[in-house]
Amino acid sequence: MAGMNQEEKEYMVRFILDAQEALGLTVLIIEHHMDVVTALCDRVLVLNNGREIAQGPARETIADPQVVEAYIGKPRHAA
Repeated sequence: MAGMNQEEKEYMVRFILDAQEALGLTVLIIEHHMDVVTALCDRVLVLNNGREIAQGPARETIADPQVVEAYIGKPRHAA
């Protein structure tokens, strides 16, 4: 959903959820917007340089220290 504004992302999330419910679909999403991931995904698999670093429920997985370090970076300590 790169390049979409918040309203467009919300529309797409609703569209995907409605399609899943109406058609009983399983949807694979590759997405970097964590608000979209947590709204749509029951389970998440996180890769870093092609290797799995975490998987599980969306909110738990994106809070995993390895995921945070890989995608946000290590916290800096004050000198």
